[in-house]
Amino acid sequence: MVAGNGLVVFEHLVTMAKNNDNMIEPLSKAIETSHPLALDMFAYTIVRILSDLSPKEQKLDAESNVAQWLTNIAQMAGIFFKKYPQTDIVPLLRYLLNKMRKD
Repeated sequence: MVAGNGLVVFEHLVTMAKNNDNMIEPLSKAIETSHPLALDMFAYTIVRILSDLSPKEQKLDAESNVAQWLTNIAQMAGIFFKKYPQTDIVPLLRYLLNKMRKD
């Protein structure tokens, strides 16, 4: 299914991980058999979901702590890029640096 509809499947997987921290490890194992191009598509999906956040999601919670969804995405990205070092991390880092410059 990933070979034919990679972006759709990966968007769903990252959204699941964003909302459920107990899904991060199983989802990272689920993409083990993916093609290298699919791994790049997964990295792109992480960046795209981070860039498409609503203003409500971008704010910190009432205690100025990092929101749980951001922690989940960061944890998933960390596991993913550690497990698949051949995947290019530069687009994610470039997005994060540009975002910090704007804010």
